[in-house]
Amino acid sequence: MSSADPAQLFDGPVGSGSGGNASASSKSTAAPSSSTTNTNAYLHPVAVAFHLLFRTGAVLAYLLCGFFSDNFVTNFIVIVMLLSLDFWTVKNVSGRILVGLRWWNEVKPDGQTMWRFESRKDTSGIDANESRLFWITLYLYTAVWLLFSILNLALKFQWLLVAFVGLALNLANVIGYTKCDKNAKQKLANLAGSFVTPSMVTSAAKTLISMATSSSSNNNQTRQPSGV
Repeated sequence: MSSADPAQLFDGPVGSGSGGNASASSKSTAAPSSSTTNTNAYLHPVAVAFHLLFRTGAVLAYLLCGFFSDNFVTNFIVIVMLLSLDFWTVKNVSGRILVGLRWWNEVKPDGQTMWRFESRKDTSGIDANESRLFWITLYLYTAVWLLFSILNLALKFQWLLVAFVGLALNLANVIGYTKCDKNAKQKLANLAGSFVTPSMVTSAAKTLISMATSSSSNNNQTRQPSGV
């Protein structure tokens, strides 16, 4: 993992209110793009490993803990610890490295929740395979915990609680990163739009009209009627 100053890699945070409408950052940025396509190996294998480690461990612990312990409290603590480690890792580490995004929430003194988004300025180090893996697993593991929650509706309430914790933590990252990705793409669109102003369009149109008029005038001058 790179030890570069995050301030040099990421744009400043962008905030939005509880309504979810993000305001534009003072710094323009491009949305993360998969510009590197290394098909043989991941560019950040350690980040990929930790991105999968805790979430896979939580699912396996949920499925297999009964073979090792009948104590629900112990199993609950182990699973929730793995889920918490996964939530923190995906939110603060693997998201920044694999897709160049980061999100968090702030609660203002008046109780209003503010979404904060960061997107990486230079997307050349984002690998297509890593980005694809990140998004697929982000939604896949959320679906897994949703399935566990549904299956436990008719079973013991205590295991339904565990499944709800897993679903809530994974869903929080899904919502956060989906909003962050949308915000980054919007900033890219705004950046592109800032280069094409109405005055530029008007100027280009006038130039084209002038060229067409000049060409027509030259053609009329060269085509004189022949005398009898």
